[in-house]
Amino acid sequence: MKSQSFTAFLIIVTCLLAACSKRATAAVSEAAAKTQLAHAAAKPANVAATPPPEHETATPAPRAQPAIAPVAPHSEQEKSAALIDLTAVVQSAAAGKSLDVALPNGTLMRFVGCPAGDFQMGSPPAEKGRADDEKQVHVQISKSFWLARTEVTQGQWRAVMGKNTSHYFGSDELPVAQVNWAEAQSFIMQLNQTSRLPAGWKFALPSEAQWEYACRAGTTGPFAGSSLAAIAWYNRNSGGAAHEVAAKQPNSWGLYDMYGNVSEWCADWHHDPLAGGVDPAGAATGSDRVARGGAWDSDTADCRAANRGYLGPESRSRNVGFRPALVPLK
Repeated sequence: MKSQSFTAFLIIVTCLLAACSKRATAAVSEAAAKTQLAHAAAKPANVAATPPPEHETATPAPRAQPAIAPVAPHSEQEKSAALIDLTAVVQSAAAGKSLDVALPNGTLMRFVGCPAGDFQMGSPPAEKGRADDEKQVHVQISKSFWLARTEVTQGQWRAVMGKNTSHYFGSDELPVAQVNWAEAQSFIMQLNQTSRLPAGWKFALPSEAQWEYACRAGTTGPFAGSSLAAIAWYNRNSGGAAHEVAAKQPNSWGLYDMYGNVSEWCADWHHDPLAGGVDPAGAATGSDRVARGGAWDSDTADCRAANRGYLGPESRSRNVGFRPALVPLK
């Protein structure tokens, strides 16, 4: 009888101990939960979330692609679609529009739209500094075209040609110089070979008429700006050297350094008198090629829009560079 009573007593004690243990465990859990809630309430609202593991990092948005990219392998269907889109872009050349061309290493060259129109090429008799080969003629530019926003820079030249032959160094944004007319044409040939262009368009040196038309940008005076010093590096402000492109004010079409900095090769042979009419291309032969715009060592008269510089096509001068055009085929 005593044995049975003792056994019953042990059972009761065991149950009581189990119940106490459960209450203790529940209390501890409740306390931990309250602590977590308290910590969460105290955390500032703007604390950044823990970054995801490396393999979950978001992919950055792709960079905008230039309108004209280097040649890349595509299916014939993709090429056709791309060229249709590109044709619409290229044919829409208008003042104020721009077009980016990717060079082989990804360096960009920006072109500015030049709309079709007409103008008086050359200078009036009373213009100060006028030369005899500037007798005015009426010119019609029948088709819109694109002209490089700046002179070709040393960085752009190196991207296409692989080396820099300029006299002045120190920045990829300096204009390339000491390139003769044939070397400028070689650069342009490389652009035509490495760029995917729509049918009927090509890169070329601008004609003398296209160059002056774009330089004037609808103006009729010797300079398209408030003052020559505001738009050009020339012998009064250059310090005896070329400067980085686009450091002065552009003309109203967005073209920089059309005056001063370095003179710019044109496609034409120099000939007197000027050729007028529709899309004049100049003489068929000659001894000197035209170089327009004046340079860092030029005086005011030689930086005028109508001034016609010229030199032998084999010449490499430290003050002569160029800017290409994107033009429709005739």
